[in-house]
Amino acid sequence: MNKGKFKLAISVLLILLIVSFMVTLCWGTYKVSPMEVINTLLGNGTKLQNTAILTIRVPRLLVGMFVAIALSTAGAILQTITKNDLADTGIIGINAGAAVAAVLFITYSTGAYYSELGQLSIFVLPVIAIIGAAVTAFVIYMMSSRKGIKPKRLLLIGIGLNAGLNAFITFFTFRGGVGDYNRILVWTSGSLWGSGWSYAKVIIPIVTLMFIMVLLNHKKLDVLNLSDELAISLGLNLEKERKKFLTFAVILAGTATAFAGNIGFLGLISPHIARKLVGPYHKKVIIVSAMISVIIVILADSISRNLFSPIEIPVGITVSIWSTIFYLFNDEGEIIMEAISVKNLRVGYENNTIIEDMSLSIPKGKISIIIGANGCGKSTLLKTIARINKPTNGDIFINNKNIKKVKEKNIAKEVAFLPQGPVCPDGLTVRELVAFGRFPHQKMIGGLTSYDKEIIDWAIEETGLSEFADRGVENLSGGQRQRAWIAMTLAQETEIIMLDEPTTYLDMSYQLEVLEVLQKLNKEKNITVVIVLHELNNACRFADNIIGLKKGKIICQGRPLDVINKENLKEIYGIDANLTISEDGQYPICMEYDLFRGKNEK
Repeated sequence: MNKGKFKLAISVLLILLIVSFMVTLCWGTYKVSPMEVINTLLGNGTKLQNTAILTIRVPRLLVGMFVAIALSTAGAILQTITKNDLADTGIIGINAGAAVAAVLFITYSTGAYYSELGQLSIFVLPVIAIIGAAVTAFVIYMMSSRKGIKPKRLLLIGIGLNAGLNAFITFFTFRGGVGDYNRILVWTSGSLWGSGWSYAKVIIPIVTLMFIMVLLNHKKLDVLNLSDELAISLGLNLEKERKKFLTFAVILAGTATAFAGNIGFLGLISPHIARKLVGPYHKKVIIVSAMISVIIVILADSISRNLFSPIEIPVGITVSIWSTIFYLFNDEGEIIMEAISVKNLRVGYENNTIIEDMSLSIPKGKISIIIGANGCGKSTLLKTIARINKPTNGDIFINNKNIKKVKEKNIAKEVAFLPQGPVCPDGLTVRELVAFGRFPHQKMIGGLTSYDKEIIDWAIEETGLSEFADRGVENLSGGQRQRAWIAMTLAQETEIIMLDEPTTYLDMSYQLEVLEVLQKLNKEKNITVVIVLHELNNACRFADNIIGLKKGKIICQGRPLDVINKENLKEIYGIDANLTISEDGQYPICMEYDLFRGKNEK
């Protein structure tokens, strides 16, 4: 991302921050105008204004700010060191561990938490919460780090532990009286109620110190975001750095939980939004994520305080509602944004099984590229999804519809498929070729409608062939001819385009030309693109999602940075590859390779 866009994002967020601050300082049972707020902050307020703003609202705002910064930073750290976009201190149990320790401390040290918690206890409480978070994090780390951290295992262990710890809190709460139950319920839901200057004086220096420490180590986080092999090759001590950053996350999450209870999802959504705005580099992500998190917490707290006044809703509940809305409409949610799903697929030719019991999910709105050695089942998979091949077992779902129950012509309205080496009769112009893409939409009687012609012109324009529209296909260059075929698939007006080796027999410039067209269609039109490709470096450069096959089975699937490593390339191709990272840090590059000649290899 260029500096201009980054500055624009920061500027917009600063404006939103100022608006958020004004909303929370002005809005309340005692309403104050923006000018009265400014006058009060400058020391010219009335006694009532000083009490409302300086004694109550400002410290609560500051505590909310630093709670937000702590949770967003902890979330960004966990998502990086685990390489799991679902990692969050609230989801994997670290917040719950801090909450258990804090609840025990609160219950046994005071009878009325907010009124009787003394100055000494305010200093002790974060320590207690951090210890609880640390114990939980240690358990999760040890249970999930056998033979290296596995994101799925860590997430499952964390979710299980989180459920157990929350169950313990509930059980413990029921053992107490009604007062204990209500007090702990509000606190564990996440609340800024009762936050005063004593809280602010403790949380601000702790979070500020940790935030600075994380920022000073932002380059190491960038490297940790790469595959483990690449990180090690660049000189990073993986285990040491993971433990260090996990410690940072524990201190941040424990401190936030000590003063605001268990506010969930904040550390999950803020880094996601930040990466969309400013890219993957942590120096920018951490700052922008913190700003976004502060805006969310401040506005959520204002709504929680005032919407149903005099009743106050815990801020954690309001944040959770916002988080739900975000993920429902987030285009990266693999669960709800699935373009193609394959379940228990088996495909073969005569007595030769090519694909055996394959299950696969292809994300919507992304470029998925399938790689693998010759004969591994890449083309067979695409042809089966397009219903050219008939599976002997299993199901294929396109946009959540089982294709067994859909007519062929209707499937062609959902998925456009371009086979390897397509041919057409001599004498066809580009426009005439592209017009074939309208066939699934045409009726038995009648020619092209005005809308059909509009779509044809649009497809030709999108692929950069307007000046060649009336030229014969046989008179085009290799790259132009392939773009004409892509224009035909585009004219089908589908949300999904599948292409089988579209760059075969093309030189480097034409390969780049074709792939850039497909990337443009994906980014600008949100078209899901699935490609079979042999050229590994092009696959890494253009793919959002890589699927590695061997003998009809999935060896790996995920971001190129996560799955293209020495081990997987050895498994897929039988090669010993030397990998490096692109200059922009976005994808791996295979610099050189040799046939693997280990003792057990032939």
